[in-house]
This record gives sequence, C-alpha cells and structure tokens, in this order.
Amino acid sequence: MEAAARELFEESGASGTLYPLCDYKGYIGERFAYGAVFLADIKEIDSLPESEMAEAKLFDALPKELTYPFVTPVFFEEAKKLRGSSIRKLGAVKGGIGCDEKTIRRGLNDGEVSVEVMDLIARGLDIDPHYLSGKYHAEAEKCPIPEVKKALLQQLRPEHYPYLFVQKRDRSDGRYLYDRYLENILVIHNISKAQFDAMPFEHQKEMQVELETAICKVLLRYFDKDAAGRDTYPEIYHLQSDIEDYDPDFVEPSEEFFREMSESEDRFADRYSTTE
Repeated sequence: MEAAARELFEESGASGTLYPLCDYKGYIGERFAYGAVFLADIKEIDSLPESEMAEAKLFDALPKELTYPFVTPVFFEEAKKLRGSSIRKLGAVKGGIGCDEKTIRRGLNDGEVSVEVMDLIARGLDIDPHYLSGKYHAEAEKCPIPEVKKALLQQLRPEHYPYLFVQKRDRSDGRYLYDRYLENILVIHNISKAQFDAMPFEHQKEMQVELETAICKVLLRYFDKDAAGRDTYPEIYHLQSDIEDYDPDFVEPSEEFFREMSESEDRFADRYSTTE
C-alpha cells in the first residue's frame, strides 16, 4: 500500500487514501506480468516532484493516448463500479454492513480480514466471499494447462460470483438448500413436513415436479438472467430434472471420498502436460 501511494505521488503529485481494487495478470504474446490496481480518493494535488514525468493533467474522461490502452479502461470501469459501494458506505452506521469503517480499513491494510468481517463485506457488496478472498483465483492458478488456466482467470469477474453462491452452499444446519426450500414452502402454506413425509414416494416426486414446473414458469416470465448474469433458461430447470431422475435406492459416495479424490495425485497429469 505504501509503495502504491509513493508511486501515485511521484508520478502525479497527488496524495490521498488508497483502496485495493483487484490484482491482474497481463499478457503480451507468451509473456505476462502481474500487477495490482488501486482506487484513489485524492485529497490533495501538489507540485509534480522530480521524476520521469513531464507533466500531470486532470481529465473528465480517460485520455485517448494511454500507456496500457487495452487494460486501463477495464480497471477504470471496475473502479467506477466500486465507487458506488465505497468503504465509507459499507462502514456507515445507518445502511452499512454492521461493521465500522475503521475495522474494514484496518483489515484491508493489514491484509488480514476475519471470516466474519469478510462475510459482512461480501454481503454488502453482493459478492461471494471466496471471490473476495482470492480462493477462486488460487484454484484457477493450480490448473496445469496454460490455455485452460488463462480462460479460467479471464472468467473471474465479480459480477459472475454473487453472494447467492454462499446461500446455496450453506449447510450450517446439516441440511441441503433444497430440503429447507421445500419445507419452507410447505410451512408457509400451513402444510407440515410430516404430512409430506407420509405421502407415498411417487406422490412426493410428482408433487415436487409439478411445483417446480409452476415456479420456473413464473420466474422465466420475470427474469431472463440469473444473479450471475447468465441466461435463466435452460439452467433454471436443473432442479426439476434432478427430481425426475432421483432414485431413492442410489447410494451417493461420501464426502470423505470426494475429499480424498481432490487431495490425491492426478494419475493422468503426464497425458495432458504441455511441457516438452
């Protein structure tokens, strides 16, 4: 953070408060370089210090002659979007996220944000905390195929990872989202879960399919995009398809099985390695 503030002053004479915006990886052919982007809340502009800069100017919009014409506009748009949900707004007593501005700034400056604060920030920005913490980026970097890794990293945009993802994977009460969803629908309409459980399996399945068909039909009428910006159809029908294909006698592998699979060595890595 100090290096970024020093660079800002040396190249423009400006000083103020810096907010981390994002990291990036830029390509020129097969070569690449990493960097970081900050949003600056300028408080003062002084005389240009002695440096390689000839002059500094203020612009109402991005100038045409940019050092990095392909990436600068992208970062500029990200900064404008972030400006709509500043740290000051997130930490506000009224309408904030329930965590004061000083705590948020200290965590970001130190590079250590607690799980609780990260979740509050993520909820306030409507972004998956795994995206904010860099977990998805770290997982993409592990991909052994350069072309696939590049594609994965290019897809990592905040608008593709809404906070909705947290709600979908929540199993804090030991149940899957659909279990709570179905029970809530029943309870809201004064039908108990015990009544549903007493029904024959085929009737349970038939009712759930009919319920999903009706709900999807209404949702499609009002939403052509989902929370991640993707087309609602046909993915909206995935739950209905799962219900139709459900076999009560099928035994799913345990979570331990999937954990061991993810931690084991890839036996086929040498087959898709691009290293000669």
